[in-house]
Parts: sequence; structure tokens; C-alpha cells
Amino acid sequence: MTLLFLRNISHISIQEIGADGSPTSLAEISITRSPSTSMDTSPRTLTATTTLTRHHSSQTQNWRILHTLYPQTEAVELLSQEPGSNRQNLQGFLKFSKLAPEIAIAANMDRPVSGRLFTYLPLSISSGLPIHVHALFALDLSRRHLRNHNDIGLQPGSRDQ
Repeated sequence: MTLLFLRNISHISIQEIGADGSPTSLAEISITRSPSTSMDTSPRTLTATTTLTRHHSSQTQNWRILHTLYPQTEAVELLSQEPGSNRQNLQGFLKFSKLAPEIAIAANMDRPVSGRLFTYLPLSISSGLPIHVHALFALDLSRRHLRNHNDIGLQPGSRDQ
């Protein structure tokens, strides 16, 4: 499930290097994705198969993923309606931070799952739904909690400073 929303990674291998320098495979995960139903328009639908291998046994899961990308101008328009926001600063911040207004959902086609939130990688936050939800959520620095837009104060090291 880790690879569901990472578009440029298809395989991760975790190995332990022994004292003699020989590697021992601890786990591997890979994903194969079907071509999108439509390459130029949003939303796009695709299927994916993940395979987790550890201790010489494999577990395969099949997923259907729906991915939608919205225009940057629409995101700036909506965000600029917040009190105290500045349209110029928003455009610059989104570009600098490489943030895109996108959302994706993944449904397991083999069995029900307890859905989680993702910002590319899984978060420790349950979605409360039988699907996984990916979006660029506003997170605290630990990635364990969503930030509340009413929070006051700045977190040390955050881009808000």
C-alpha cells in the first residue's frame, strides 16, 4: 500500500548487510500499474497490483485508483477567499512548495480495508472510510496530525515562519 500514490517508484527492497558483507532480503514491495483510462483529462482511473514479499512468502493486492488534478488557478481562487490571504503570495507559495491541487482514492478490489489518509506516503490517520485517500493535507511537522487552520502560533522549522 505504501507505493499506491508514488508515481515514480515501482519497487522498494529492504536488505540487511551481514558482518561478512552479504545482503539478506528482509522485505520487498513492488507495484505494477495499468495505463490510465485517459491520459490527458482528469479524473483518471487505473488499476494497480501491489506485491509484498517477506520471509519467502508473497501477498498480492489489486487496487482501483481514481486520480483527479484540479487547475492551479481554481485552488488559488478558493484559498484567496480565506481572511488575510494574498493571491500573489499563494501563487508563489504553491509554486515554491511544488504543491498541486490533486486528490486520489484507492479501493482494494480483493478485500475491505480500513482506509487511511496519505500525503504520498501513508499517514497514521484513519480516513474512517473503506478506501485510502491521498491529498496534500496540511500536516504538523510530525505528519501525525492534520493542522487546523484556526491554530495560532508558528511551528519552529515550518514554512509558515
